[in-house]
Amino acid sequence: DRVYPLSLNQSIFDLVTFFFQGRRNECLSVWNNVKQCYTAEFWLHFFMNQVWYAFLFVEVKEKQSLKTFDFFKKVNKWFMVSGEKKSPFFQKKKLKEIYIFLYQVDLSAKINETNLLVDLTSFFLLFLK
Repeated sequence: DRVYPLSLNQSIFDLVTFFFQGRRNECLSVWNNVKQCYTAEFWLHFFMNQVWYAFLFVEVKEKQSLKTFDFFKKVNKWFMVSGEKKSPFFQKKKLKEIYIFLYQVDLSAKINETNLLVDLTSFFLLFLK
């Protein structure tokens, strides 16, 4: 159920949970420990997927049609259970803003105008204030 990078004690899903909780210091601490364990491309697409599934979850929850939501297993569990009351990102507008930022990082990377790890660190610093 959990994916552990190499031999570290923290899961990459702990990183996402800290992000969705808005816990900047914890998120940056985990990020600094795990960012070298996978490629920058992996991290970019991992976060894009996490944000996309969170966006879909919020959208479906707003429509109150959760029984039709097939992506439950892909949504961060903390976000599903506690996000509505506790996450600073439980809004489609905010999740869309985050996704667009990550999409622009991806686009820049494809034309070799960016350092993905630096941009991903900037991503945390920008959205976790």
